[in-house]
Amino acid sequence: MNVLKSCIHPLRIVCLIAVSACSSGEGTQVESESADGVEGRNDEGSVGGNSGGGPAGPTDVEQALQYLGNEIQRLLDSRYEYPDTEKNELVEWLQSSGLRLENIEKGIRTQSYGEAPLAEVGQVTQHLVDCYHVDYSSSYFLYVPETYDPSIATRAIIIGHGGNSSMSQTYAEDTARNYLSAYQGAWGYGLGAILIAPASERGWGHIGNSLIESALSDVQKRYHIDPDQVYLAGHSMGGHLAWRSGLNLSDRYAALSPQSGGYEHYIENRAIEQLAMIPGYATWGQSEPYRLAETNQALKAYLEEYGFPW
Repeated sequence: MNVLKSCIHPLRIVCLIAVSACSSGEGTQVESESADGVEGRNDEGSVGGNSGGGPAGPTDVEQALQYLGNEIQRLLDSRYEYPDTEKNELVEWLQSSGLRLENIEKGIRTQSYGEAPLAEVGQVTQHLVDCYHVDYSSSYFLYVPETYDPSIATRAIIIGHGGNSSMSQTYAEDTARNYLSAYQGAWGYGLGAILIAPASERGWGHIGNSLIESALSDVQKRYHIDPDQVYLAGHSMGGHLAWRSGLNLSDRYAALSPQSGGYEHYIENRAIEQLAMIPGYATWGQSEPYRLAETNQALKAYLEEYGFPW
């Protein structure tokens, strides 16, 4: 299943794995649904059908969902290093597990969340991160609200800082920290959101998507983040990031908030059409450099003309 290498959003994997499990003619059969949403369950309450081949996965239903969630997270974190043989074994195990589609999605959303470090809750902390997709390492700043409860899925807001692609690492980190502080009151205290502000001294080009996704993945391993409430905001260079990442990964975010960013060629090359299903709120000043005011007026006109949720 080499196609799984390209997946970023977990819900894409739901579809791909389900198709893989059904297209072989093996595995789940909708006609024999049980009350708990699992087919092929034996008298001991285990998930049946795995009699050889595939990973030595668990048989208890809840353990199976936990196992699936952890394996998918491992695949996402190392998508270019996750062996093809293990992908095939995971699909084979899923085919024989008897799990229904809604349970597969539940499993993918299931992860283990440890107790939140007390030193992090209510504080702004800095963490190192290695990008999973490019040869780049940096850090991100994290704010976890005092109201955080690991049993409740919490919204997260990723913040892209401004600057340029020739900043020093120290300057980039100071800038990311300042941006997080600027939004901490309204979004951290007010909304009770987890705030993530990566630092990039190389701009937000091809590195940008990898850095923010890698930082988000690192936070998700420790905190219970709602995958349906991940938001992306950014200003200036970070505003370009918010537009660009929203276009490239439109199914990853609940909404976008680009500020003083954007390019008119999004209209010319029709990339802007990727925003049809994702809401956003863009802001800019009346006297912007680089024709940003005119650019955003053009983007605004297009989005309004075609009824986009902006």
